Amino acid sequence: MFALEDAREILEIIGRGPNDQMLPIIAYAVAEGDTKDSWSWFLQLLIHDLGIQTQIATYTFIYDQLKGLLLALDELLLGVNQRLCIQHLYNNFKKKNYGKI
Repeated sequence: MFALEDAREILEIIGRGPNDQMLPIIAYAVAEGDTKDSWSWFLQLLIHDLGIQTQIATYTFIYDQLKGLLLALDELLLGVNQRLCIQHLYNNFKKKNYGKI
């Protein structure tokens, strides 16, 4: 997710193929921000366009504590695998604890 100057954000999804190769950006959209409504709208389009079965756990979403995405995933893709990005966790931990360790 990238923030734009006017408080909008670019939501994006990238993928990993069956041979473990990174795929280019699968989908992106300019939205009002990291809100449940924005992510729900975006995920509904993604589910429809990719023909995702909403009750199976063959997909994994890795993200950086995006509250809107978390709420939308829990509503639209119940049971999907969810993970936090370790790089973002490390950077956030280092920033919050700078000089304390």
